Amino acid sequence: MTEPHADPAPPPAVNRLVLAARALLVWERLARAFAPAAAVAAGGLALALSGLLPQWPGWLHAGVLAAAALALALALAAGVREFAWPGAAETLRRLERDNDLLHRPLQTLADRPASGDAFAAEVWRRHREAAARLAAGRVRLYPPRPGWAARDRFGLRFLVGAALLASLAASWGEGGARLAAAFAPRLGGPVTPAVLDLWLTPPAYTGLPPVVWRRDGTSALTVPAGAVVLARVAGGGGAPVLTVNGAEQPFAALDDERHFEARAGVRSGSELTVRQDGRVLGGWSLAVRPETAPTVSFTAPPAATGRGALRLAYRADDDYGVAAVSATLRLEPPPAEASPEPLTLALPVGGADRRHVEGAAVHDLTANAWAGLPVRLRLTATGAGGLTGVSDEVALVLPERAFVHPVARRLVAVRKDLARRGEAARLDGARALGELSVRPEDFAGDAVVFLALRVAVARLGLEGGPEALVSVRELLWQTALRLEEGSPGLARRDLEAAAAALREALDGTAGDEEIRKREAELEAALGRYLESLQNRQAGEPPPPEELERTDLDAMMQSLRDLAETGARDAASQMLSRLTEVLDSLREAEAPPSPAQARLQELARQLEEIARGEQALLERTFHQESDRAAAAPLHPDPGGAAEQEALRQRLGAVLLGLGEEGGAIPKPLVEAERAMHAATAALGAGDGPAALAAEGEAVEKLRDGRRALGRALSARLSGPGGRDPLGRRRAGVGDGASVRLPERPDLQRARQILDELRRRAGEPERPRQELDYIERLLRQF
Repeated sequence: MTEPHADPAPPPAVNRLVLAARALLVWERLARAFAPAAAVAAGGLALALSGLLPQWPGWLHAGVLAAAALALALALAAGVREFAWPGAAETLRRLERDNDLLHRPLQTLADRPASGDAFAAEVWRRHREAAARLAAGRVRLYPPRPGWAARDRFGLRFLVGAALLASLAASWGEGGARLAAAFAPRLGGPVTPAVLDLWLTPPAYTGLPPVVWRRDGTSALTVPAGAVVLARVAGGGGAPVLTVNGAEQPFAALDDERHFEARAGVRSGSELTVRQDGRVLGGWSLAVRPETAPTVSFTAPPAATGRGALRLAYRADDDYGVAAVSATLRLEPPPAEASPEPLTLALPVGGADRRHVEGAAVHDLTANAWAGLPVRLRLTATGAGGLTGVSDEVALVLPERAFVHPVARRLVAVRKDLARRGEAARLDGARALGELSVRPEDFAGDAVVFLALRVAVARLGLEGGPEALVSVRELLWQTALRLEEGSPGLARRDLEAAAAALREALDGTAGDEEIRKREAELEAALGRYLESLQNRQAGEPPPPEELERTDLDAMMQSLRDLAETGARDAASQMLSRLTEVLDSLREAEAPPSPAQARLQELARQLEEIARGEQALLERTFHQESDRAAAAPLHPDPGGAAEQEALRQRLGAVLLGLGEEGGAIPKPLVEAERAMHAATAALGAGDGPAALAAEGEAVEKLRDGRRALGRALSARLSGPGGRDPLGRRRAGVGDGASVRLPERPDLQRARQILDELRRRAGEPERPRQELDYIERLLRQF
């Protein structure tokens, strides 16, 4: 009997299709059985990510979670019961139906013949080969069909999917926090939706207004260093947390336990976040702008004024405003035994925009012990935030006053040596002062000067320590001023002290009453100073230009108006300008030089000649009138002799002007010629000719006096051709002068201030408006 042939194995491709088809069947049955459970899970997840659950009452929140969990459990149980693993026959039948295979060829590959007959076996083998060829050529794998449409006729699965996608998008970046809050119900009562408000208050020195932040799409914020963040949360489920660059700041609950508040300073960092119950209420990226130090520099080299004061021109800049500018001086080189404390000079800071400050200040350091010594000078600017910036250091010799009196010059030299060498100069100083004290004729026997010298000698010889040196230096300075200046010098020092006290009040926190007091003291000191100048000139001919107080009075009035209206910066600038004018006034204090005294004497003689010529003209006129009324005029040798004497006196004045090296005014030469003609006419008895010549002489003398007065003013004027009030004379310089504030502006400011005070006294106005008015008045 012939052995039956072995059954051929199914093609590998068919085996792979069968395995894939079985997997599809498994997926279809799982999808069909657990679709309700998946829908319940997706809906619950969408609800959890939406953030709604923490806002519901705790009991409802917990009930929804319990119901969702029960529904999910029931759906899973039903799915387990429904699911069944597909068998081999089901898999083959699925492939045959999907591919429209007749006579079930795939099943044939899995069957066995019932008989062992060789012929039958051969027929079965060939039948299997044909079925395998058919299966390998036509069988395909089709997509799974879970049958959801039949079970979900209303399309709820699409609604659940859309809700899940929307929740995922809304919770992007904070999904974990929302899920944690969704599965932790609070059973203490209903929870209202959380509302976040956040304010940024920049540091006061920046002058920037507070900013309100809300979640309006802003994600990047730039803040100045030192800003304060105030966050308030209303509602929600628990105490929020404010996080600034990783550092957490818990919120404090307010009175009703439903409102929370937190404050935090921002000095650095890159992130700001507010969270509540694990949920992010707001988050921003930060860019903190660090505080920078101000810059300060000289706009012109430090220089001395005409009277030895130090003028400093400077500029300072800061992002948020310059609070103060000062100049620091250090003695160079310092004394060997001890380094003295540096000298600090406050410089005015004014103007509406303090971010860019530019100005100039004049400081009279001639009374300082360092006057005439080398120093190193540096500017320092303090910004509104407290940081400081410094300028480059410059070297200079401090301006010093030039004394005329020989004893005063010697006292100043001793004082300077004591400041430079300190203790090492004690014996030399005492010896020099002792020598001066034994020659009282050198200082006109002034008992005050003598006593001051003896006291200084005793203190240098008997007392030790730096305090004694400081006291002796001050005593020597006061004595030198007494010798050099007398009364005007003392009055000027009182004036400078009053100006310094007013500046300190304007730059500090003094009240309005204190400022008005300082203003009155300055005005009184100014009056005493000007009076001392006038008393010093008593007995001398009046100056060519009368010393008027109009400009000074206008500047004082402007200073008072500016201070009263709250413009203290502008008032400080006005005080600096007034100080410069007063510095120019010091020109009137110095005694005239011999040449100046000679010119003043010639001017006085010219005044007498002019008065004599005027009297002679009047007498000649009366004589001519009498002659016309009665008898013919006879020659008058007396009148001719008087005229000739006046002419000779005028000639002596012209000779003196020529000797002083000044140009002789042309009208005076013409007056001399007219006086010569008048002498001849009077000698000849020609009355009309004498009157004409004398009248011309009087007119030319008047013009000559004016010309001589202008020349004398130029010789006696201060640096740069200024008069004693600091004004530029005609034809000198560019004509620039001190610019005073406009009166209408000051009057308008006063009206506004009065109106603010009136409204502040009306309690029926809204509280917010009254608070605003109070803040405005606080500036004044």
